Amino acid sequence: MSETKWTPEQRQVIRARDRDLLVSAAAGSGKTAVLVERIIRMLTDPDAPLDVDQLLVVTFTRAAAHEMKEKIRRAIQEAVNDARSQLDPTDRQKALLSHLQRQLTLVHSAQITTIDSFCAYVVRNHFNEIDLEPDFRIAEEGEIRLIAQEVMDQLMDEHYEMEDQAFINLVDLYARRGKDDALADMLMSIYGTANADPWPMEWLDRCSDIYRVKSPEDMLRMPWVQGLTNRIKSQAEACEDLLEEAMQLSRLPGGPHYQEAIEADLAYCESIREAEDFSRIALILSGIQWKKLSGKRKGVDEELKARAKDLRDQSKKVFEQLRKDYSGDPAAEFDKLSAMAPYLKTLLDLTKEYAVSFEACKRKKNVVDFADLEHYALRILRDPADPAHPMTETAENLCRQYAEVMIDEYQDSNNLQEAILSAVAGSDQGEHKTFMVGDVKQSIYSFRQARPELFNSKLKSYDKLTAESKKTVRSQRIDLSRNFRSRQEILDFANHIFYRVMQEDLGGVAYHEDVALHLGADYPATAAAVSGKAEDPYSAELILCEQDMEALEALGLEDKAELEANMIGERIQRLMREQKVVNEEEEEGDQNPLRGLRYQDIVILLRSPGSNGQVFVDRLTQMGIPAHITSGKGYFDTVEVSRFLALLSLLNNRRDDRSLAAVMLSHVFGEPFTEDQLYLIRSAYPRLTTGQDRGDESRDIQNACLWDSLEAMESYSRGILAGEKEDSDQRPGYLLELDISLPQKVLDFCDRLEAVRARIPYTPIHRLIEELLDETAYLNYVTALPGGQIRRANLLKLVDEAIRFEGSSYRGLYRFMNYIQKLRSYNVDLSAAELIGEEDDAVRITSIHKSKGLQYPVVFVCGLGQKFNMRDSSGDMLIETDLGISLRTRNAAKRTMSDSLFHRAVSDQRKENSLAEEMRVLYVALTRAKEKLILSGSLPRLKERLDQEWEATRGKGDGYVLPYHRRMGAKNYLDWILPSLASYGELYRQSIHCYIPGEDGALTWGQEQAESPGRADRDGTPANHLEDLKDIPGTEALLQYLRRVFAYRYPYAASQNYKSKYSVSEIKHASMQLGMGEKEGQEIFRPVDEDRYVPEFARAVTEERGQNNKKIHPGALRGTAMHRVMECLDFAREDYADSLGEQLDQMRADGRLSEEELGLVLPDRIQSFLKQDMADRIHRSAVEGRLYREQPFVMGLRPQEIDRLMGRQPSAASKESETDAAAVGEDMILVQGIIDLFFIEDGKIFLLDYKTDRVQDESELVGRYQAQLLLYAQAVLRAMSSEEKPLCLGGVCMYSFALGRLVYLDLSKEDLGGR
Repeated sequence: MSETKWTPEQRQVIRARDRDLLVSAAAGSGKTAVLVERIIRMLTDPDAPLDVDQLLVVTFTRAAAHEMKEKIRRAIQEAVNDARSQLDPTDRQKALLSHLQRQLTLVHSAQITTIDSFCAYVVRNHFNEIDLEPDFRIAEEGEIRLIAQEVMDQLMDEHYEMEDQAFINLVDLYARRGKDDALADMLMSIYGTANADPWPMEWLDRCSDIYRVKSPEDMLRMPWVQGLTNRIKSQAEACEDLLEEAMQLSRLPGGPHYQEAIEADLAYCESIREAEDFSRIALILSGIQWKKLSGKRKGVDEELKARAKDLRDQSKKVFEQLRKDYSGDPAAEFDKLSAMAPYLKTLLDLTKEYAVSFEACKRKKNVVDFADLEHYALRILRDPADPAHPMTETAENLCRQYAEVMIDEYQDSNNLQEAILSAVAGSDQGEHKTFMVGDVKQSIYSFRQARPELFNSKLKSYDKLTAESKKTVRSQRIDLSRNFRSRQEILDFANHIFYRVMQEDLGGVAYHEDVALHLGADYPATAAAVSGKAEDPYSAELILCEQDMEALEALGLEDKAELEANMIGERIQRLMREQKVVNEEEEEGDQNPLRGLRYQDIVILLRSPGSNGQVFVDRLTQMGIPAHITSGKGYFDTVEVSRFLALLSLLNNRRDDRSLAAVMLSHVFGEPFTEDQLYLIRSAYPRLTTGQDRGDESRDIQNACLWDSLEAMESYSRGILAGEKEDSDQRPGYLLELDISLPQKVLDFCDRLEAVRARIPYTPIHRLIEELLDETAYLNYVTALPGGQIRRANLLKLVDEAIRFEGSSYRGLYRFMNYIQKLRSYNVDLSAAELIGEEDDAVRITSIHKSKGLQYPVVFVCGLGQKFNMRDSSGDMLIETDLGISLRTRNAAKRTMSDSLFHRAVSDQRKENSLAEEMRVLYVALTRAKEKLILSGSLPRLKERLDQEWEATRGKGDGYVLPYHRRMGAKNYLDWILPSLASYGELYRQSIHCYIPGEDGALTWGQEQAESPGRADRDGTPANHLEDLKDIPGTEALLQYLRRVFAYRYPYAASQNYKSKYSVSEIKHASMQLGMGEKEGQEIFRPVDEDRYVPEFARAVTEERGQNNKKIHPGALRGTAMHRVMECLDFAREDYADSLGEQLDQMRADGRLSEEELGLVLPDRIQSFLKQDMADRIHRSAVEGRLYREQPFVMGLRPQEIDRLMGRQPSAASKESETDAAAVGEDMILVQGIIDLFFIEDGKIFLLDYKTDRVQDESELVGRYQAQLLLYAQAVLRAMSSEEKPLCLGGVCMYSFALGRLVYLDLSKEDLGGR
């Protein structure tokens, strides 16, 4: 094993001791490897080796903690192996070996964990110090939500009953449409933010201090005013830069005569920049008067004039907004603040009351949540009664236990976690043994109250030493900026963007050479050299599409997300043909270090896949690109789960019209009603008294709920079916003549519903769900639909969720539905079932947050034109951790709300924080790629926007930073990316492409669209109308050009005759139709024993997407059931031939075969096969591990081969032109299928396929399936045979259950592609 080569900075991190150490580790810098090596060096220190349980290692997720613990265990094991390999060990080496062997035992219980798990460890070992019961339980999030809602409801009810006037005033202020939900949400938000502080009650008190100021002068001295002043000055400085540039243009020869006006503007900038306080700034802003620009035109260059005017207009726009927001009278702003003080006090008092009640309720139920664990741990480690909160004796003991506290992903810590870990590290007592590693540029978890400011403050205060420095420090900072993940092209692209936009005033870090990404990876060759092309195939790209309705309509797409997905799909198809990536599976001696791209090498990152992720999956799948979304959301929105939840909701409340209609129209509760039947039921409600008196029959229907209609129909139906005489005044009589089957259907539905409702009081929820899935056959129904296994897994997951619910302190269906509703309303969504693994060859679509810490060969970052979510910076109440809580001011007389100065200050800070986080999210996205990075987005007026950016920022030199107002004014990522790239001039002009749908490739920024081949054809001008122009004078050149355009022929037209991917079934059916001369509508498959039982659910199964409500044929169902048995049959058993009945029963018992499927199986015909010699050969292969069953495959075939297999004339392409045929022949078409069975015997492959068709003779079967078996044979040979292990085909056969014998196919070497 080769020795790892550490960089000088990495060696510093590994070796530094006896100090607080902050490691700023850029993306891909190998921080985890360095952290593990540091730990190993501590454990193997020859002078003072540590035990692994003397280290506290805290990381962000359980998965990361488990991975780190495993890496440490492996590293210790390697060290043990090395120590054992010593031939003549010294006593010291023997002692080290003994020490390391002890570490292998200790590592399993070592505190390498998450902060939550460590806090749980502290609380469970010291529960008595906080009067907590020792058998407390950590509640699920859904249960906590229910408890929280109960406590909140109780709190609100109590204050209503008390007729608390302050509370009533608050409700009056914030109630919306007669509901107090908004007020409850505000209290929850305040409580959540306070809970992220080490001492929530103290934070709440600090929030009230802001409103206790005594005068306008006191208000202007508040920290929030100083922060606001600094932001205004930053904007003034940005305007000053714009005006200086405009002044330079004015002074150029031919420049406009704008100097006088610009000088006046610059004076405003300077006066604001030098203002000593906010009141002076407000005065300046209120007195601004703009000088009119000179209109002199003589000798003025119009381009210079336009550019100078645009720069001045940008500055003017910023100042106008500042004047609008901040030119008010400070005394008036003080009055607004004072007016809202009583409301804030009531809010804070209610929040405190809620916090106490919530904790008491959880203690009564003996449950805690994760926030409780952290606060309880803090109370154990720090004295809550002392205002200084010193360390307790428990904290001092833990401090002595741990030689070092290591914090991974430190940029995501919050104030509460900092207080806990600093106590364990003994920072209060002068200890310096905290190791912190992270990257503030990757702090993207503000929704979890992460505080990147903690990292930044130490980044500025800690000493930064070189590797050669001899200075001894107690607090040191080391930067790891070398990136071992990405190619140089990607690093340059990311650096060039963040040099322009990431600064300390927005992003928290001044992005410069020291913190930029530097190449550390060793790739095999330069990109251009490998490709042999002039362009670099590894260069980063930005591809943009116009938000054009015509383009959408032409492609049959619905929205811009689908258009962007189509653009990405076309780019992926090109990459799959052209792109090479490093072969990490390369074996020693391989000549080519690169390999072709696979779909699994590609990931598509979206800011929020919940909205557009499925659009991308659907579009890529339609284009023949396997794709899968790993968003972790969407479970409750899946069709099968939402319909089953509708059934549970109906059982809980029969008068829930939405749920009742959903259940009646779906298969979830048996045979569905049609929409016409639902209308008849809805129309059958008897006249209401009020409607009858008024003679308004339409009023009757509107006033009735659907259950009332159904109940009335049930009553009527029972009477009619019992032979009672119909009341002539009743409505249903004449309606039911339209559907005489409806009465019985209604009775059956209502009886089933009531029977289930009767079981609810004494049936556990999970058992009720299981029984419903079984009794209604809904589980089997969804399994039979496309994607059935995923649908089935989703429904079974609901059973697991019910079991989790029943493990809480709640019971009953009502509570369970409330529990589910809380999960949905608070976005505690579950992940839909996933049946794709890491090794499956499919494009992954995931969120940027989920990609953090991961890497991929090819990364698409999509949706960059979508607007940022800025809802957190607006609203009646805003919360900011440092500034506090701001409320919009109410005008009681006019019943209107307005923004106070404080509210605007908090809003500005929230906006700045949100944009800073979005910038860090972009950094994470751009640093996931190893070899190829492609950005994409859609914009309106695309070409105009690109030209504007080019003119505004071209030719900027090194050190240029996008002005503050432009960075703060960004609405989406492209507002940062486009001007940044444009500022580098020609460097990235060729990397930005404008997408034209349907073309192979994209236009480079700057190209005219007319250059694109085929545009005239798409415009639809008939070529035969050209002669109409010949008599018009001066049109000769135009005619010549148009004739040339209309003479153009698309060179790949023949490729339109083919799909990008075929299934074996498609090829098989095409071949059968041609081979058998099938007439339209003729059935190829005849039913087998149609009088046998077919389950009710199977008769009702219809194909999705409304394909004429086509029913699945019973013969096809039997074929599926027979194949399922043959797939599950255990051939490795010695009694395989005699245990068929036993195995069938076992398949049914363990759920592999349903009762309905078992009823379709023909055991005697399977038994006949098991008596064949072929079955015995399969048995021997199974015992020896040479049997392969249900093997999926994907292989590439040329179009000519597809034509031959489908029985089409090979001249389909060549009739177009020889060029067409050649062009089509260049591409490979994917074919996918699943092989029933093959085995290897004596170095030969034998392939077997089961057939349940009723046929008269062997030739009929061969004629139907020869194409299919030929594909299977080719696929098996390609997969199993190689030069190292050559295999040949021993035989290809089918077993016909109808004929009861094997049918062999005679395939030539030419049929098998020469194999």
